[in-house]
Amino acid sequence: LEAKEQIAFADVVLVNKLDLIEENEKENLLHEIQGINPTAKLIEATNCEVDIPSLLQIQTFKTKDTLQIYPHKEHNHLEGVKSFVLREERPLDL
Repeated sequence: LEAKEQIAFADVVLVNKLDLIEENEKENLLHEIQGINPTAKLIEATNCEVDIPSLLQIQTFKTKDTLQIYPHKEHNHLEGVKSFVLREERPLDL
């Protein structure tokens, strides 16, 4: 349930380790993710090899709008589900 909520509110969904599953499993997984959030940018990866700029500067998430429908509350993540927030006052040089 928590993973589905994270996908539902994501601007970008990074799907890693796709080399470890069969092609039909991959297609089913990607289809399910798109069904949960058809507007999210879907990035497929192997060995977490990702073009970092493709993850940053998306600027589609509107915190104010989202918090009105889903207010933040402190909680513990389920095992295997991780998230992070990167905050920096200065521009990042990637």
